[in-house]
Amino acid sequence: ILHARVVNTGEEDIESMPLQLVINGTQKSVATASLPASSTSTIDITYTNTEAGFKHCSLSLDDASITKDDAYYFSYTVAERIRVMEIAGTVAATQAVRAVFSDDPFYEWASLPESAIDYSRFAGQQMIVINQLRSLSSGLVSELNKFMESGGSVLVIPATEIVLNEYNAALALWKAGQIAG
Repeated sequence: ILHARVVNTGEEDIESMPLQLVINGTQKSVATASLPASSTSTIDITYTNTEAGFKHCSLSLDDASITKDDAYYFSYTVAERIRVMEIAGTVAATQAVRAVFSDDPFYEWASLPESAIDYSRFAGQQMIVINQLRSLSSGLVSELNKFMESGGSVLVIPATEIVLNEYNAALALWKAGQIAG
């Protein structure tokens, strides 16, 4: 889903203005926007990437009153595969997380028990799932922080019983809120 913010700076309402998403020269989606005068709205444009590679995109509006600046250009890359590594706690329901990632060939799945964390493997991953660890050591938090600073993503699934101050310290470092006790 592409979220596009559309602004109507005019004094008249806009009704059903088409927005066209083009990726690599092919129209992928069309949405419509209706906005009251002097307002802003976010329009969701749904589409699916079916191939890996670099994407050249444009999002344009079809409004006869606009003759310039009616298109926004952007690009992104879709990976061939996403490498995901789970660090599983001793009580982790690993089958649930594994079911999400291991059945889809788009994901390259690996799972390690928390007793055998290999920080040297972090650099080769694109996503790390922290699955129901009771505590987050300062060393793990530091390595996850480096991983995220270099562009990696982390999904944290807390265990039922956790060391709350360790989780909240990590979440504060990552600017991700807090867990209420």
